[in-house]
Amino acid sequence: MAANNETQGRFGDFEQFDRTAFDAETLSDGEGLEGREESAHTENMLVVPEYDEYGYVFDGDPTYTLYSASGSEYDVDPRGECGCPDMIFNSPEDGCKHQQRVVAELNDGRVPVPDEPVDEWFTTAFVERAEAAAEQAAELRANDDANKSEVDAAEAIVDGFQTAFEAFRERVGDDVAPLAEHVDAPLPDGSEE
Repeated sequence: MAANNETQGRFGDFEQFDRTAFDAETLSDGEGLEGREESAHTENMLVVPEYDEYGYVFDGDPTYTLYSASGSEYDVDPRGECGCPDMIFNSPEDGCKHQQRVVAELNDGRVPVPDEPVDEWFTTAFVERAEAAAEQAAELRANDDANKSEVDAAEAIVDGFQTAFEAFRERVGDDVAPLAEHVDAPLPDGSEE
């Protein structure tokens, strides 16, 4: 695992992943960071690796799908490209917040690295994070004082978990139950599997 959670330029510590680690704790709180870097560490986002038909993260040119709280979905190459407006129009030297988030999660061991299998990750760490996201969304829905945009953002992340898990289930078949059967917290209305 990287010594800290800060990204180190556009490419981060991309070559220095601990391929066996998974840190269930959240990323740093962004304290002391500014702008894109702070957003990368503090905004609610979901990072999911793209993988081949055998369930291994693409090795040569890895891409990660990032689901944002705005409901947007981006294919992110942590070494170069992201389809977000910030990358398209500004091309920041240290990458956009999406690239920085992917690199931070890779360095923290929160997502599988290139050439690593994804099946166990999806059925353990991914499900744990989906449970936490569903609980957060349920708490916000139940809170009469919750801001509608906060509820929508939380539900967008849960929708991302469901979309990614269904794509995983399509590859592995009926051996894995739908996400709703793994998660005790209620899933947002209209998005149950």
